[in-house]
Amino acid sequence: MRLISRAGAALTRGYPMLSQSRRLSTLTSSYLLLVLGCSGGEPHSRNAIELVGANDPVVDVPALQDAVNQYAEVVLEGVFALGDSARIVITRSVEISGNGASLRGGYESITIRNPEGGRVLLEDLSIEGASGTAILYLEGDDLEIRRVRILDVVPGRVYRQVPASVLPQEVTGRIGFVAWDWDADNEAPGGRIQGRIVVRDCQLDLRRPESPYSRAIVTAGGSADVEITDSVIRDEGGPNAVGVEVFVGNRTVTLERNEIIAGLLPAGVFGSRGPVFVRDNSLRTTAANEGRGAVLMLATHADSAGEVVGNEIRIEGATAGIVTGFDAGNPLVTGPIRIPYRNGSIRSNTISGTLAAPEGEGGGIVLGYESRGNLLEGNDLGGLTTVDGQAPAPSVRLGPTTGGNVVELLSPDEIVRDEGDDNRISG
Repeated sequence: MRLISRAGAALTRGYPMLSQSRRLSTLTSSYLLLVLGCSGGEPHSRNAIELVGANDPVVDVPALQDAVNQYAEVVLEGVFALGDSARIVITRSVEISGNGASLRGGYESITIRNPEGGRVLLEDLSIEGASGTAILYLEGDDLEIRRVRILDVVPGRVYRQVPASVLPQEVTGRIGFVAWDWDADNEAPGGRIQGRIVVRDCQLDLRRPESPYSRAIVTAGGSADVEITDSVIRDEGGPNAVGVEVFVGNRTVTLERNEIIAGLLPAGVFGSRGPVFVRDNSLRTTAANEGRGAVLMLATHADSAGEVVGNEIRIEGATAGIVTGFDAGNPLVTGPIRIPYRNGSIRSNTISGTLAAPEGEGGGIVLGYESRGNLLEGNDLGGLTTVDGQAPAPSVRLGPTTGGNVVELLSPDEIVRDEGDDNRISG
C-alpha cells in the first residue's frame, strides 16, 4: 500500500512494512497533476488523501484509522481487509468515498462516535462479510450514507451497549446499519445523535447466512430526522428478519422509493416524535413470515402522524398489510410501550397477496391502538386472499380503541370490521 496525500507526499510514518511490500500502489502522474495542496497546521486540518488497499489487515487497518483521524476527505481504491475483529472508529467530521472500494470483514466495521459533531459522509463503498454490525453509529449530528453496499453480514454479538440488567442474555445476530442512542439505563433516548441520518441509493443484502436475529437498518433513540430513500433492502435471513426498524426517539421519519423485502417485517416505525412519511415504496414479506407479522407497522407520538401514499405492498403469509398504533412489551424498557397513530393519511396504496389470519383476524389495513382521526381513501385491496381453510380476513379492521377515522372504500365487496367508536365508512 502507498498512501499519497493530495500534495503528493507519501505518508509512511508508522508503517515500516510499506517500503518492503510487493503490493505497493502508486498514483499516476496524470492524477498528481490534479492534486490539491494540504492546508497545513494540525493533522485534523489536512485536506485529502487517497488510499489503495493491500487486502491485508496488518497494513490496511492502521492505514485507514490514521487517515480518518487526520484528513477531511479520504478516497479509497481496491480491497481493504479488516480481519476478524478490527473496526475503523470515526471520531470527527470526515468524508470517505470509495469509487467502488471494498472493506471486508471486521466487527462493527465502521463505528462512528463523533462528539464534536459535523458531517460524516460515507459513499461509493462496499462493506462485505462484517461480523455483528457493518456500520454502528453512536454519536454525532449529521450522517449521510450514499451508494453504499452492505453485503453478507455474518452473525456476531450485537447490541453490546445494552446493560446486562436490561437484557442479560448475549444477543447473537447481525445488523447492516444501526444508530443507537439510549441513556445509561435504556429508559429514554440519550441525546447523543442529533441532526440528520440519511441513507440514500444504497443496497443492503442480508439474505445469507441465516441468523436468529437479523435487521438491515435499525435506529433506536436519538433526536435526528431519518431519511431512507431510493435503496434496495433485502433481509431474508430467517423468519425474524426485519428490513427497517425505527424505535422510540427520532423526529421526522421518511421512507421513499425503496424496495424492501424481509421475512418478518419489511418496515416498522415505533414511537417517533415527528410525523412519518412512507411514499412510493415496494414492500414485501416472504413465505418465512408464517403468520407472525405485518408488512408495514407505524406508531408515532406526533399530533399529525404523516402519510402513507402510493406504496405497493405484497403480503406473503403475514397477518396484515399496514398496521397502525402499537401496544406491546419490549425488552429494552420496563413495562409495555403504548404509542398511538393520529390524524394521518393512508391513501392510494395497493395491497395484495395472501394473508395468514386465523379466524378472520388481521386484515389488509388494521388500525390498532389509539388510531384516531385518520383518513383512508383510494387504497386498492382487491388482490387480497387468505390461506386455504381460513375465513376471509377483513380488508380494513378498526380496533376497539379507534375513533373518528374516515374510511372510503374503492369497492362495496371489501369487508370492514369496525370495533371502534364514531368511525365513518363509505363506498
